[in-house]
Amino acid sequence: ADRARAGSAASADAASKSPLAGRSAERAQEIIQGARPWSAA
Repeated sequence: ADRARAGSAASADAASKSPLAGRSAERAQEIIQGARPWSAA
């Protein structure tokens, strides 16, 4: 369990440093907010 938790933390850390992941997160926020739902693709 500890190893899996560490892996998840590492993945989250890597994702937070990835421009592409950051852009995906911003797009997800737009979708959630209903700003541009068609940009999901």
